[in-house]
Amino acid sequence: MKNKELNNILDQVTAGIRAEQVDDATVSDATERVWARLASEGDARAPMAGAPVMPVRDAAADRIEG
Repeated sequence: MKNKELNNILDQVTAGIRAEQVDDATVSDATERVWARLASEGDARAPMAGAPVMPVRDAAADRIEG
């Protein structure tokens, strides 16, 4: 397979990932699991006292660019 063919396949796959829609319930469930795991670790990586537990959802944070 040539590089051009591989690049085309990669472009198609990444376009599919970008177009995928994930429902809000799935995102919310995943967020809760991540925060629960972070909270259970309780080490130096945990948020500082007084820091917000949940980040403010930002529309710009819903995309991966670059």
